[in-house]
Amino acid sequence: MRSRALSGLILLLAAVACNLAAVQPTPTPNLVPTIPQVTATPTKQAAPPPPSPTPQGPPPTIPAGMSIAEVLAQVDADRLMAHVETLAAIHSRHVNSTGSAAAAAYIRQQFEAIDGLAVILDEFPLDYNGIPTTQVNVIATLTGSSPNAGAVLIGAHYDPTPLFTHFWHWFELARMDNEPNASPIRRNALLYNIFDSGNEGTATGVEEMFMHAGLYDDSPRSREIVWIMLAQRCARGLASLYAQANEFDLKQAKAFQVEWTPRGWMRPDLDLLGFEQQLYLRQPGYGTSYVTGKYLIERTIMERSRQLGDAFSLRRFFDEFNAAGMMPVSLIYWQLTGQQMH
Repeated sequence: MRSRALSGLILLLAAVACNLAAVQPTPTPNLVPTIPQVTATPTKQAAPPPPSPTPQGPPPTIPAGMSIAEVLAQVDADRLMAHVETLAAIHSRHVNSTGSAAAAAYIRQQFEAIDGLAVILDEFPLDYNGIPTTQVNVIATLTGSSPNAGAVLIGAHYDPTPLFTHFWHWFELARMDNEPNASPIRRNALLYNIFDSGNEGTATGVEEMFMHAGLYDDSPRSREIVWIMLAQRCARGLASLYAQANEFDLKQAKAFQVEWTPRGWMRPDLDLLGFEQQLYLRQPGYGTSYVTGKYLIERTIMERSRQLGDAFSLRRFFDEFNAAGMMPVSLIYWQLTGQQMH
């Protein structure tokens, strides 16, 4: 079931991104899609969400009768982005909102417009914040010509698993509430975020550590995302350093971050780009702490492993590291190893 569900993405991406010029007579028809106004199926009354707005702009739909080969031959980045913007224009796609079902209905509509795809709905119950609903996966399957070839996993509309490990932050917040450190200095966030090498360094570091431990062995796409996110953080952190040193203005810092992020995953037209560079310009050291903190933690792991030998384990290390509290990694290194970090 997972393979069928995930195999939908590239098909969807190709379907919603095609250039229709080769199959449509001129003039090009009006291709503004209509988001179906459907609702999740609650079994307990939920607060009604705000209505989803009508999407703006002209994202295309796929004409009925278009084959997979025709779709793949006409992929167009602008049309792909138009469909992404259509989905983003839904007020909310939260599981307890009408937008979740509206987005599923829209994706189903796009799949069903393509000849050769078998589309089914995989419904499952979900109870979130005490509100039971029925959610749905939209699954598109393309039958191959060889019955013994096995399933081909093409992709999914998103892969959240790498960020699940970055949500280490929530464990830290939970410890602050439920297992407060005995020392008032180590108990809460320190002034000027001087603890950020431990905070962001750990959240970034465990993405790669858990990957090497085997968490994504069955998901090459997840491993790719881990590496690209790390490269993106290097690019934005170095750009912020140049900006803080007055060697870059904001425009140059943004251009540097775009240039050095792989696969074009950071674009100059994204609001996120300017937000990040302005954020890190206001907080020197924060933009780099994701990567420098990760490096310092890895050095601490290396030294503790050398000291403990066969008695070392990652579980023991993180028990010690977390017990040290909300402190810069250099001070935690000093406490755990008895040595100052140089």
